[in-house]
Formats: sequence, C-alpha cells, structure tokens
Amino acid sequence: MSGLSKSKSSMGVQITLVAGASASTNIAISGIATEDSLIFVGHLSTAASIATLVDDTANCSITSAGNIQSSTDTSSDQLMVVWNDNSL
Repeated sequence: MSGLSKSKSSMGVQITLVAGASASTNIAISGIATEDSLIFVGHLSTAASIATLVDDTANCSITSAGNIQSSTDTSSDQLMVVWNDNSL
C-alpha cells in the first residue's frame, strides 16, 4: 500500500472537460497557469454523440493564465484536458 500514497504537493493532476473552439482560439480552463503542464488533450468527436477520441496534445498549448489553444478546429467537439497544476 505504501506505493499508492502521495503527498498533496505531488497530486497536481487535474482533468477538465470543455467545449472545443475554432483553431487558435482561446479555450477557458479554470485554474490553469502558464507554468502548468499539459499531460494529455483528448479531442472527442462530436460533442452531441461522441464516437472518436484522438490525441491532440501535440497541437495544444497553454497560451495565458486560464486559457489553452489548439491548432486543430475542435468547434463542434469536446476536449478532455489532463494537466498538472505545478503550484501544488
């Protein structure tokens, strides 16, 4: 059991589901900071009836406090953003 315990300071992983947006448009992620790290961004197509999950991480970046952007058009879709809050 000792291998499963973590201190609070090492548990900064966050998961956020958000609506997609046009390419290179800010997508609000509450609490994310430019010092944080994107671990995985899953592009879920389409929001109304999810049929596909594609790894979009390489196309995404944290552009400012509270925002990410994807160079991919995700406007009719959802994103599952897994990120590390490096302040914790």
